[in-house]
Amino acid sequence: MSSTDSKPDPFGGRSAYRVMALGSAWLVGMRWCVRGMGLLSTLVLARLLAPEAFGIVAVAMVLAGLVEALAETGQRLALLRLPDPGRAEYDTAWTLGILVGLVVGGVLFALSWPAAAFVGDPRVVPVIQVLALKPVIAGLENIGTVDFQRRFEFGRDFRFGVATKLASVFVGVGAAVVFRSHWALVAGILAATLSRTVWSFILSDYRPRLSLAAWRALTAFSLWTLGTQLARFAAEKTDRAVAGAGGGTPGLGLYSVASEIAAAFLVEIVMPVARALMPVYARLQHDRAELAAKYRTVLAALGHLCLSIAVGLALVADHAVPVLLGDGWSGAAPLLAWLALASGMQLLAGSVTTVLNAVGQARRAAVLAWAQLLALVPALLAGFHWGGIEGMAAARAGVAVLFVPMGLWGVRRCLGLGFPTLLGSLARPLLASAAMTAMLVGLDPAASLAHPLPGLAAEVCLGAMTYAAAALLAWLLSGRPEGPESLVLGLLARRVRRVAVPSA
Repeated sequence: MSSTDSKPDPFGGRSAYRVMALGSAWLVGMRWCVRGMGLLSTLVLARLLAPEAFGIVAVAMVLAGLVEALAETGQRLALLRLPDPGRAEYDTAWTLGILVGLVVGGVLFALSWPAAAFVGDPRVVPVIQVLALKPVIAGLENIGTVDFQRRFEFGRDFRFGVATKLASVFVGVGAAVVFRSHWALVAGILAATLSRTVWSFILSDYRPRLSLAAWRALTAFSLWTLGTQLARFAAEKTDRAVAGAGGGTPGLGLYSVASEIAAAFLVEIVMPVARALMPVYARLQHDRAELAAKYRTVLAALGHLCLSIAVGLALVADHAVPVLLGDGWSGAAPLLAWLALASGMQLLAGSVTTVLNAVGQARRAAVLAWAQLLALVPALLAGFHWGGIEGMAAARAGVAVLFVPMGLWGVRRCLGLGFPTLLGSLARPLLASAAMTAMLVGLDPAASLAHPLPGLAAEVCLGAMTYAAAALLAWLLSGRPEGPESLVLGLLARRVRRVAVPSA
């Protein structure tokens, strides 16, 4: 038997596409379950606690989010991309996580007094000091849970995430009933972190030990990952800082809410998919031809996903805003249109980062992230100068569109694919988006309807049907190439046969 014949199957006899699809489904489901429970608990807590309580904890969580983002060193990503990590690598990653947690906790504790002085509320001090326990507890989480992704056990990952959120909901609501103060929110946050750490040792048999034996192998990758995280964090917060400074509280409120709606329809779907793809890409990193073939299909699928949602949301923004937020938020409609496009393009460009990290090119991913930040800041300032909040949102969308081809240019050599080939993977999603735009702009199905809700429903249905029909037609005219269309049609055909055969 040749060496080629004896080559091990990295997916245990399963199709790589099946692993990607199942992983994405599990993780999207987990994300929406967690979001749903979070929304439900927020609605309950809002009836039990005063708005002031949420404000006190919000100040602490903004500071905690900033410090934790600076401490994101990517040990788990490093383990995912290593072909065969052993105890030395796992134990080193766990030990580094503990050290980072202790440092972050200490920094948060020290910043509690300056933060309270900045907001003028001394009650923030003990809240931040107690929440400083959060990164310390999180640092103890069993590193063995990374195997849920390495082994494609996404069902266990789902249970892990949902169980963590359930602890937060029950403890937070229970504490609110008893104490009726902001400490109920703090209790819920710490309960979620403690529950995650406890469940990590219940669901994983691995028992880590303190060690720094493999620190060189992990930190070389992790430092570049940290650079990417810093650039992304700055990019996410810069536009809101400009909106707040230039547009005041009303402008920041409109911009923030529009951004949250765009994120809810895009980030909560695409980001879990990216998390499911990372271990698959890592398994294929030494077979660049196979990795390139899979990435082309994934890129086309993400193109359909991002463009259909982003362009569709931009087209229906005028009716979506009054339905979702009420008539008083009409100023958010143009912002939602631009920010939906920005989110879709940014997530599409982000697919490059997942591949680069999987093949050990974290440095290149960090360079792209910082280049985007350096282009974004002057664009936001110029957009605000010329067009206010809406001009800034348009500038963000323009930079995001620009970095889709730039990202593909950066990944072409790693995959051994030509730049036109990569761009061609987005041709069918672009054509389908253009057809949907022409249909909705030309017919304007909501024009004759008095209420925005039926108008929104008509636009969504017509847009979805137009996009699907145009995408299918483009696929047929291009010769039925292998891609997301063929995979979806094949899956539907198998489902139909399974239903039809028993009844035959």
